[in-house]
Amino acid sequence: AVVSTQSTGESEEPGCSAKIKLRMQNLVQKAGFFGILLCASVPNPLFDLAGVTCGYLLIPFSTFFPATLLGKAIFKTHLQMISVIIIFTADNLAALEDWLASIAVIGPLLHDPFQEYMEQQKLTLHGSSPDQIKHGMYQGMLI
Repeated sequence: AVVSTQSTGESEEPGCSAKIKLRMQNLVQKAGFFGILLCASVPNPLFDLAGVTCGYLLIPFSTFFPATLLGKAIFKTHLQMISVIIIFTADNLAALEDWLASIAVIGPLLHDPFQEYMEQQKLTLHGSSPDQIKHGMYQGMLI
């Protein structure tokens, strides 16, 4: 899309923000409920732009609110929960620690503080004593 300026009569390519606005407007106009649902489901700052675009285009509240509710409360929440569970498994954290230690020069300096930080977070989140975590026991269960 080429935009012409009125003052000089020259044409210029729209900037990045103008392209994003146009794409968001096209998405909301063409996809309606499902476009809003998509924007609300993905954790991104573009949902604010989608909300403003819906207001500008006078999308009915009866379309906007259910799509937003489903996107934020159901899809986005579960997507983030599953992502955190997968990312912070013991195997993935061990791989991250190994990778961190392998970085030249600064890796060994960062490895121990990172490992201590993760252990402290584990203690804080589990509400357990260091001995229970160290021995793999949490409220009488193996972890």
